[in-house]
Amino acid sequence: MNLPKRRKVKDNPYTLEVDHLLTFIDSRGNKQSIKISDELYKEFNQFELDTIKEMNEYDRHLVSYEYCDEILYHKVKGQQKLLEDIVLEKIVYERLYQEIEKLPEVQKKRLKLYYFEEMTLEEIAQIENCTKMAIKFSINAGLKRILKNLKF
Repeated sequence: MNLPKRRKVKDNPYTLEVDHLLTFIDSRGNKQSIKISDELYKEFNQFELDTIKEMNEYDRHLVSYEYCDEILYHKVKGQQKLLEDIVLEKIVYERLYQEIEKLPEVQKKRLKLYYFEEMTLEEIAQIENCTKMAIKFSINAGLKRILKNLKF
């Protein structure tokens, strides 16, 4: 008869049984059982209970840590951005604007109208008296140039 099923450390090589038996697998892979004294049985039992207590405490702290991490994530998500994120974002935007300014005037104008003024390709083509495909080609060429220079 075995003790009630307990959590065990995966490296635990033995099983403690109620009738003072200690069961284990020997080096040949054979199951062995030895009868142990009451005193030794109590020590093994206490050792298992202490190990279970440590595993449970570890799990509680781990769950607690993950829970706190989750709460912090949601708090930060709902609040303003972190300072380093704001600074990084500003640096990226500044580089992007510098690259846009390096574009030829026609590409720069079309790109700004499309992305910043949120105009459609048709609207821009109408303003500039050209085809929608010419506008699309010009904007795509500008984007390729920007991405190449930013090395994305």
